[in-house]
Amino acid sequence: MELTQRLNVKGANIVHDIIDGEVVIINLDNGNYYSLDGAGADIWQGITEGCSLREITGRLLSHYAGDPQTIEAAVRGLAAELEMEALVVVSEAPSTLPSQRTPPDVKTAERRPAFHAPTLSRYVDMQDLLLLDPIHDVDEAGWPHAKSESGDA
Repeated sequence: MELTQRLNVKGANIVHDIIDGEVVIINLDNGNYYSLDGAGADIWQGITEGCSLREITGRLLSHYAGDPQTIEAAVRGLAAELEMEALVVVSEAPSTLPSQRTPPDVKTAERRPAFHAPTLSRYVDMQDLLLLDPIHDVDEAGWPHAKSESGDA
């Protein structure tokens, strides 16, 4: 992945929210859900704001204490993993962001938390429930009872 690239959330079937500093992402196409915290949540936020991977790396360098090459590699790695999980796609459209972004407040080295490479945690334990379409895929018993394969009740 190139640092000049921007990523977009893959579509309407990828839903996400930030809860107490943790990003929860749900892929409604396959029922998997994911979590990111710490630097991973910062990277996801940068993606959703339309930042390039270079801009995201710059944000992390100003917020965390760590080796620039390590941080850059972590951003590239997480971006590739998010793409592999079909959560994001490389943006074909040019950025609509102003060319000069106001940098985040640079913390002094003593006050910056140590950088830890983000981990994308994937969960599959709720696939059946998340894949249910409560309007169309139920039988007479109602939601959350899935319609049988033959359509019989």
